[in-house]
Amino acid sequence: MNAVTGVKKTCFCHTCGKPFHCLGIARHVVGHHERGEDCEVTYTHGDRYHIPAPEWRKEIGRKRKKNG
Repeated sequence: MNAVTGVKKTCFCHTCGKPFHCLGIARHVVGHHERGEDCEVTYTHGDRYHIPAPEWRKEIGRKRKKNG
């Protein structure tokens, strides 16, 4: 729990190695998908999921990386 805000971050993104509040993890996963990245997340109760990005997003992500 954060001593300043009192927010307990109970979810964890294994893709980038950061903890998240349960209400913010979904938007974080979308951020990975917007970059064409797959995401692996552990939710509050210990359920771990690999969430693949849609193929059309992966193609957009590859083009962005290539063009800088």
